[in-house]
Amino acid sequence: MKIALIEPFYDGSHKQWADQLIAQSSHQISLFSLPGKNWKWRLKFGAYHFAKVINQTKAPIDAFLVTSMIDLSLFKSLLNNEYQKTPIHYYFHENQYSYPWDMNNYKSKKGIETFFGIFQLRSCLVADKIYFNSEHNRKTFTQGAIEEISKQRDDNDISLFNDINKKIKVLPLGIDFTKFDVNKLPKNEFPTIVWNHRWEKDKNLDDAFQLLKKLKQTHDFKLYFLGQSPNFEPPIINEIKSKLGESIAHIGHVNDFSEYCKMLWKSHISLSTSNHDFFGISTLETMYCGCYPILPLRNAYPEHFHSVDHLYKNSYEAFEKLKYAVENYKNLTVPGNKVENYKWSNIIEIYDQELSEI
Repeated sequence: MKIALIEPFYDGSHKQWADQLIAQSSHQISLFSLPGKNWKWRLKFGAYHFAKVINQTKAPIDAFLVTSMIDLSLFKSLLNNEYQKTPIHYYFHENQYSYPWDMNNYKSKKGIETFFGIFQLRSCLVADKIYFNSEHNRKTFTQGAIEEISKQRDDNDISLFNDINKKIKVLPLGIDFTKFDVNKLPKNEFPTIVWNHRWEKDKNLDDAFQLLKKLKQTHDFKLYFLGQSPNFEPPIINEIKSKLGESIAHIGHVNDFSEYCKMLWKSHISLSTSNHDFFGISTLETMYCGCYPILPLRNAYPEHFHSVDHLYKNSYEAFEKLKYAVENYKNLTVPGNKVENYKWSNIIEIYDQELSEI
């Protein structure tokens, strides 16, 4: 089949997913994309750009696969007649009803989620099939969408969502783990913790700092505190450098991917304090590299394990689990998980089958 993959935010995990899907799929997939910036504009008006480009190509297309940073209702309305009956698969990397807004940048939270979430809700009405990368993503969108519908002044019957729900499936991300294999190294001789997330508010750097600062009072360890902020370095990074100084083996972004892989392989423990994560690729990468995960019992994390006994519910549990892991770092084993399920070699047939079903 000839598939047109439309990615309005071609960067980071979106880019990796798109590139790997094209490389792995048995379908003939053509990419239409825009750089990973100006996401609000992409949602509000990016559909015009993509409809124009598609119409100009006049190429035969058997199906569209469109990611969730676009208004599908506008996109479809602008397509030429020859594409009006072409099936549209709509893939959610994230949903705007539960996206964590930094309210320091806004005078009022009221209406922000509604404004951007409504584009995705409208898109679901016109999509033929809808996919979410995790159950957590699906569930939070569903809650937001039902609340949105119920608030409408006219025709606020939430049974409208029943029609949408019939089209929804959870289709996890595929991940290329092979690139880690070529950089495999033995674990360090001393207990090593890795924290590899964006330096943004939703990743909860404050709690990570408090846990590590408390641990340093009684235990020796090395730390890879990996990540970066797209705009500016958060003030707490200076505190982390000051209070954890001699424990830090590396802090900041790792420009060389092979070096990043080696740091994960050399680490024993993976720490997350995130308040928000629709899937958790960075954590899954550490687990593939043999790190013992210490994660909160929230977000998409519970979906990746056969049991959630090792996930923490509060800061007390987080510290106790972190302390135990450091004290027993030579004998840790990664809990039963589904990392292997996300390998492209194990999931690509599911993608191809879904795209074939019109």
